[in-house]
Formats: sequence, C-alpha cells, structure tokens
Amino acid sequence: MWPPGFRHQGSWIVVVKVRLTSSSYGSPSGDQTMRGQSRIEAFNETIAAAEARRRKAISEAYRVFNTKHSAAKRLHRSTYMAAYTAWRAIKSTPTPRGTR
Repeated sequence: MWPPGFRHQGSWIVVVKVRLTSSSYGSPSGDQTMRGQSRIEAFNETIAAAEARRRKAISEAYRVFNTKHSAAKRLHRSTYMAAYTAWRAIKSTPTPRGTR
C-alpha cells in the first residue's frame, strides 16, 4: 500500500532513509566497470545517431515544405498577374465590350 521507504505511523508518514555503503552492496570489479562504460558509450552513440537522423529528417521536411510553398506562391503570383492584367485591360477600355 505504501511506497518503499515510507512507513505509516498513525496519522504521520515517516520517510526512512537508507545509506548504502560499499560494504553493504559490494564494489564493482574492474571488469564490471569496463562493461558498464562500454554500455554507456554504446548508448551515447545510439543517442547521437538518433539525434542525427532526427536533424536530417527535420532538414528534409523543411526543404520539401519550402519547395512546395515556393511553387504555390509562384502559381498564386502568376494567377494574380493574369487576373490583374485582364482587369487593367477591361478597366482601361472607355466603353464596355458588347454595348456598341
């Protein structure tokens, strides 16, 4: 019911602190330390590789987005200019077409 390290005494909760010493859990041998170090290095290399893949994916996503966004902007600009040119041609005509 209570998490490890807690004891219930009436309405009070008391935290029990335990200090581990080298004699209580034993010290690791040199071989165990080296294996632990190589596992840490392998873990760090895996993290670094994952971070590199993440950065590359973000960079690629930005490149694709910017390419598509630029294409959409060019299409919008060309459509706008065609409509603007047509409007200027109609606007500058002194009499509307088809009325004479």
